[in-house]
Amino acid sequence: MLLFTFYLYRPDGSSIAFESFELIDDARAMVQARKVLFEHPSAVQVEIWSGERQVGVVEQLPPGPMSLGSRADNCPTGPALSG
Repeated sequence: MLLFTFYLYRPDGSSIAFESFELIDDARAMVQARKVLFEHPSAVQVEIWSGERQVGVVEQLPPGPMSLGSRADNCPTGPALSG
C-alpha cells in the first residue's frame, strides 16, 4: 500500500484541507480524489501526492452546458461512473 495525500483548494487558490489515505496504486488515488472533492463543496481542485511525487490534479467541473449537471451527477458513485 502507498500513502497518498490529497490537498484541497478553493477557487482563490488557498488550501482548505488535506486528507491522507493508504491505497494500492495511482488509479485508486485518482478515484479517491474525486470522492474527496465531492465531499468538500467549497473546494474546486484537489492535488494528489505520493511523497514528493505529484500523482495528478482533479478539478470540479464548472457549471454550464458541457457539465454533467449537479454535484451528485459528478460523484464517483453517480451515473457517470456506474457501469
